[in-house]
Amino acid sequence: KELVDAQLTVAKALAAKGVAKDKVFRELMKTAKAPQEPEKKNVPAPTKDNPFKGPENAKIVIQEFSDFQCPFCARVNPTVEQILKEYPKDVKIVWRNMPLAFHQDAPLAAEAAQEAFAQAGNKGFWKYHEKLFANQSAIKRPDLEKYAEELGLDMAKFKAALDNRTHKATVDKDIEAAKQAGVSGTPAFTVNGYFVSGAQPFPAFNKVIKLAMKGG
Repeated sequence: KELVDAQLTVAKALAAKGVAKDKVFRELMKTAKAPQEPEKKNVPAPTKDNPFKGPENAKIVIQEFSDFQCPFCARVNPTVEQILKEYPKDVKIVWRNMPLAFHQDAPLAAEAAQEAFAQAGNKGFWKYHEKLFANQSAIKRPDLEKYAEELGLDMAKFKAALDNRTHKATVDKDIEAAKQAGVSGTPAFTVNGYFVSGAQPFPAFNKVIKLAMKGG
């Protein structure tokens, strides 16, 4: 309201100086400021170790830093699915692990999901991803094994991967990438470098995607 009132005062002053009413807006826009460009984060490009969903060579790459025990990460999942539905040919979602220090079950859950990816590719990863988010209060070691068995994974390999912490280095690499880029909370996203923090609604993502589509 304060901004509107201030601009009305300026408009009245212009009219008092003899500026025609239909020319007032044009005069105001001469000193208007463009909206500030969204913040950018320099995150390394994904590698073969990062699961993804969408076209492999999509124009827009959204890297999602997430934590399987984070309630806000669960909350944003429907928005991520909406993005893929709205941009089926243009957007790729890339998963980056970022288990937070105070979520004690999240690190092993991330490693378990990486083993699902190792055994069953992107399709297997996203199925396991759905299992974990559908059961956020039950992601301890026995639960992780149960979900793996339900998906038909090789249980000997799965248990060995968790015992040997086979995928810990991959998870740690994602955590370090987030740290170097200044990403500290989850969920966090980069849209061709533009930063989106938190479980934002679809319009917030859509605005940044459209900017990225223009080559911004």
